[in-house]
Amino acid sequence: MEQHRSENANGQSAGELDRDKLAKSLQTCIRGFILDNYSINFYFEPIPPPPPVTVKHVVDLAASFNCEVAPSMTSIIANYLYLDGTVVIEEIIGVGGGGIVVKRGGYAFKIPRISKVIEIDGVPFDDGRLTPNEGDYDERAAAIRAFKNEKAIYRRLGDHPGIIRCYNLASDDPSIQMPLMKGDLRHHLAGIRPGRATQLSWLLQLAHTLAYVHSRRVLICDIRLDNVVLDDNKSVKLIDFSESSLMPLDWDLNGCDDAGFSTFTDIGQFGALIFELTTGQRCSFDIYQDWKDVGDPTTWPRRETLPSTTGLWLGSIMEKCWTKGFLSAQDLEEELEKEGFSQWWAALPPAETERRVLSFIPYLQKHVDSTPTSPHPGTEIVTGNHETDTAKGLSNPATDPYGPRTWRSRMVRLSGKDRALNEFSVERPEDKKEQNLVIIHGYGAGLGFFYKNFEPLSRAKGWQLYALDLLGMGRSSRPPFRIQAKTREEQISEAEDWFVDALEEWRAARKIDKMTLLGHSMGGYMAVCYALKYPGRLNKLILASPVGIPEDPSASQAEMPKPPDVDNGETEIRLRERADGKPRRPLPKWFAYLWDANISPFSFVRLSGPLGPRLVSGWTSRRFSHLPEDEARALHDYAYSLFRLPGSGEYALAYILAPGAFARSPLIRRIHGLGRQTLANGEPEKGLPVVFMYGQHDWMDVNGGLAAKTKIDAMRDKLLEPQSAAERADDRGSAKVVVIPEAGHHLYLDNPGEFNKVLIEELDDISRNAVH
Repeated sequence: MEQHRSENANGQSAGELDRDKLAKSLQTCIRGFILDNYSINFYFEPIPPPPPVTVKHVVDLAASFNCEVAPSMTSIIANYLYLDGTVVIEEIIGVGGGGIVVKRGGYAFKIPRISKVIEIDGVPFDDGRLTPNEGDYDERAAAIRAFKNEKAIYRRLGDHPGIIRCYNLASDDPSIQMPLMKGDLRHHLAGIRPGRATQLSWLLQLAHTLAYVHSRRVLICDIRLDNVVLDDNKSVKLIDFSESSLMPLDWDLNGCDDAGFSTFTDIGQFGALIFELTTGQRCSFDIYQDWKDVGDPTTWPRRETLPSTTGLWLGSIMEKCWTKGFLSAQDLEEELEKEGFSQWWAALPPAETERRVLSFIPYLQKHVDSTPTSPHPGTEIVTGNHETDTAKGLSNPATDPYGPRTWRSRMVRLSGKDRALNEFSVERPEDKKEQNLVIIHGYGAGLGFFYKNFEPLSRAKGWQLYALDLLGMGRSSRPPFRIQAKTREEQISEAEDWFVDALEEWRAARKIDKMTLLGHSMGGYMAVCYALKYPGRLNKLILASPVGIPEDPSASQAEMPKPPDVDNGETEIRLRERADGKPRRPLPKWFAYLWDANISPFSFVRLSGPLGPRLVSGWTSRRFSHLPEDEARALHDYAYSLFRLPGSGEYALAYILAPGAFARSPLIRRIHGLGRQTLANGEPEKGLPVVFMYGQHDWMDVNGGLAAKTKIDAMRDKLLEPQSAAERADDRGSAKVVVIPEAGHHLYLDNPGEFNKVLIEELDDISRNAVH
């Protein structure tokens, strides 16, 4: 039961009060005096109670209805009612001016906001009536008219990606059925304020929607953060048109409605929204601020009533919103797009964005540039265009409880033309290096995404940590990717070897005998391929949400990539059945075509020019929404700087995976061979410990890891069955599956604490067994 209380701000005691007259007035007015101070908030989760309503609110409002209210009143409590007068019993998830929002059958329903007084000054009040007496003012009729008008507005606007969808517009029922959303923007921003790229993306979406709304001759009249909601993809949508004006389709866009609202006032309110979004401070663009009596004309807000924009990002755009500097919402949208262009033009180089991300590593934040010397025989620094050749930093032993530690960022040149791997390393210079941990990232990513793991994983004595960008990805060199092989099997092998051979060459250059290899996603796939092709090089293999393990018949038989001008257009490709047994949705033919044509998703970022940051922000805002604003911003800049680099290793994806992300040569067919290859000296391997890690909410199926573990264990049992007890004890082969709670596919970033804890336990296990 939702209740609202009105209290005397001075704590006065109850006095003489005509309760019947008060009840009659408040049953029609209580909706108004609460809504005026607590406007509608469509965030679909339990809501806080509204702020107290003072006696003055009640007295003034009752007077406007020619009702007298004793000023000595202390409190009033009222219930929300349905139109038939019964108390609302459904979960209330939104409260606003003309309506409340209840949760009903998996949807959000906005219904008229009707109230009834049930208690005055602590004394229960019940006049025995569910609805007004004949002749009394009936707020239900006004509420029904308001809902009818709002539905007409939604019908005029139709389906638009920037507007909440309504399902019951054909019905005469005074309700509006909507999908449940993630919450309104004001309450979302109270928990986390995203970076500028995300903010700009939202503003561009809203400006585009505003231009569309005006083209349909609708004035919103109430543009606020509260009336903007987020969908599952963190895109923004307008909601609540209860205050809006529906104008004739031939209406002059330079005109005003009867209340004085216009396209200019909408743009002015948009400027206040920009201010609140970018600064986190309240701002009101109020054309009623000079009102003294109901019916007074509205006035354009005086500039001194609005906050200063000096030195603010987008400040010039706010000023133009507040001074009629934009003739239309289209002009506003174009100005915001120019800001997107400036972001694209002034994009930071990858070396700088990587450095900014790595600066968030505790104890290792400071760095100094050093000369490009070769720290190891057989390696040399590759200089990039306008990029730092080598960065080196030393933690302060006084503040680093695990130090001192040294970190380096450098390029390691490989054989051949334009082949070099970007490397980040952390070592303990006072320790003897006994073990090596090497981390490789997933498709299209870079080593910087592991910034929350480097410090905890480098605490162990005797360990040196390396993180690499795969060849043709991240900041590593990007040689042209070409496949020379003709047969299907040879093409897959050649694509795998493109990465695997570079990793082996790097290992040899670093003079590392054995290492523990951690690969995420596509990096996990390549880690398995490496272990199979180069046996005896690993102490342990750790696969974090690896791609390519399960087998799907359509992927195994699908044709290999074709040139873009080839399109057979005849195969409907389906993913394998889901874990719940329901068939997956067929992939669109255009998606399969682009995949088989080997058109990289990053091509769209490169071709989009100034819209590139906006495209990337759609992903980064969802991916990094749980991070502090400065870290999320740094990761967005880092991701965009990598995505816009020339394409190279990304083109291997279509040769390795079929549309739908299933491997053309699934690892489940080969994974039992891990640790069971023949070494260069002719001796067989004695097994390899393998750890599969998945996030609790991972889109990668943990059943693939479980199936792989079964095959690895079966091979071990088969080989060891005829062996002696000593030989079985000497075997190192094992497999385990670990699920990281509260994490998705990027488990190392979603729940770094638990991820690091598991990794440290695995590293300690290696140190105890002292396998070098």
